[in-house]
Amino acid sequence: MFTKLRGKIKSVINNLIDGSNSGNKLLELSEERYKTLIDNSKDIIYSCDKNGLFTAVNKQFLYLIKIHYYDIIGKKLSNLICKKDYYIKWEEAIQKVIKTEQMIDMEFKVDENAIYNVTISPVFDNKNNVVGITGTNYDITEIRKSESIIKHMAYYDNLTGLHNRAYFFDRLNKHIQISKEKSKKLVVIFIDIDDFKRINDSLGHTVGDELLKLVAKRLQLSIRKGDTIARISGDEFSIVINKIKNVNESIHIIEDILKVFEVPFNVQNSLINITISIGASVFPDDGKSAEELLRNSDIAMYKVKESGKNFYRYFDINMKNELLRKMKIETMLVNAVENEEFILHYQPQYDVRSKKICGLEALIRWNSSELGFLNPMEFIAISEEIGIISKIGEWVLNRACNFAKKINNEFGTNIVIAVNISPIQLRQGDFYNIVTKIIDKIGISPCNVELEITENICIDDFDYAINILKSLKKYGVRIALDDFGTGYSSLSYLKKLPIDMLKIDKSFVDEISIDGSQNDLTETIISLAHKLGMKALAEGVEDQFQYDYLEKSGIDIIQGYLLGKPMTESAIEKELSL
Repeated sequence: MFTKLRGKIKSVINNLIDGSNSGNKLLELSEERYKTLIDNSKDIIYSCDKNGLFTAVNKQFLYLIKIHYYDIIGKKLSNLICKKDYYIKWEEAIQKVIKTEQMIDMEFKVDENAIYNVTISPVFDNKNNVVGITGTNYDITEIRKSESIIKHMAYYDNLTGLHNRAYFFDRLNKHIQISKEKSKKLVVIFIDIDDFKRINDSLGHTVGDELLKLVAKRLQLSIRKGDTIARISGDEFSIVINKIKNVNESIHIIEDILKVFEVPFNVQNSLINITISIGASVFPDDGKSAEELLRNSDIAMYKVKESGKNFYRYFDINMKNELLRKMKIETMLVNAVENEEFILHYQPQYDVRSKKICGLEALIRWNSSELGFLNPMEFIAISEEIGIISKIGEWVLNRACNFAKKINNEFGTNIVIAVNISPIQLRQGDFYNIVTKIIDKIGISPCNVELEITENICIDDFDYAINILKSLKKYGVRIALDDFGTGYSSLSYLKKLPIDMLKIDKSFVDEISIDGSQNDLTETIISLAHKLGMKALAEGVEDQFQYDYLEKSGIDIIQGYLLGKPMTESAIEKELSL
């Protein structure tokens, strides 16, 4: 539309300047009609002679310059505005059009709120000589602003104002290329806020977002000029430390980053203490591509999480091998559940007074066809991460209860079957129904089923856990607190939990010795259990001195290699038949 309009305007003005008022069809139209058309245009339209003196301007031009029409005609642009760079460029453009006799198209930026697409065309007389120019300035300010917003959205994080993942990869690839050419190292660090989900869940996402903004500011202030920082996702950030001669240079930077998190964050007048875990990878040692370097720094960061958080680690190849093994176990675990590849072993628990088996602790085992026997601590942790621990736990409970029912019927015993429960299982909304349904279906007495929990099982939602455990105890199931003394024990905590059995951790039993320096602590725990109306069981009893001391101290039940290692179902049946 504007091209056609500019064409008509050009023809009209050409003919006006030429002074040729006859033989031209366009002049048959009313001059006033074209003047109206030009004046009502949203474009800035003007004409100048060869010297750059204005010969005609439209109303939009007057609106912009805010000078009377008769004070513009016969003047140069330099007489009307103060922006020297603008009018020099514009007057140079006019002279170029006159010299080349060619139209030019260019962009003029007056300021952030005035950006124009400028078209300047030559005006010819009857002898085809250039006698002046016509110009049209089309306002593209909003277009450029929109483009700027889109570009910002493409490369910046909307919440923190940091660069985003896309920009980070772009910059990292460029840094890698420079490092190759100059034989320099660079370090990619991956930062994750420890337990950020808990902050979001407890204080709300608004507080979480404000905290992320403050974290971003501190990180920006802690890096060197020329390094690149970005928010990768959620509470994860990454930094490229470039132009370093050796890795030791980056260690100081990483340690400085950790230090800035020692000061609490003030969010909505509340002080919040947080820590971060940092993983680092080095180019070219730990990867040749941006993707590989970021992935390996991420792997290193997770190793920090596993070892206690609030620190940093550099990537090494063993981490990658461990990750590959973990991924393999994850895949195989799903199939193991479907194919029922697990088996249960049972470790006997002996009543100190009767010297007979009074209980069995069910212990899961997995003999993988590819990896052999796996440590339960390894695959149980992975099953919790990938969300299949509840399915495994349900299988264990069902199998163990079936076995306990069988041997109690066959041997006339009253053995209690103890099954370990993951905190994740307890948080299931239908955990109570799952347990009671299995017990009812098998027909075992609830008092012959003992659920073993650990001290950290109630940390996330104490009241909810207490209610579930109380309901199960009311139903008749026994509750045991496993590994006592290694977690978050307190007297008030113990008094609130509906515990029947306190299991003293092996670490305390190991300290029982002839010199007696640590023996009193174990005796105190036994006394405490009895005063709270619980029985006490000692785990990991391996020698006769420990057994004798525990018996003398009033222990109720003993479990350990001294009396019996974990056994298969057939071995347990053989033991009971003796």
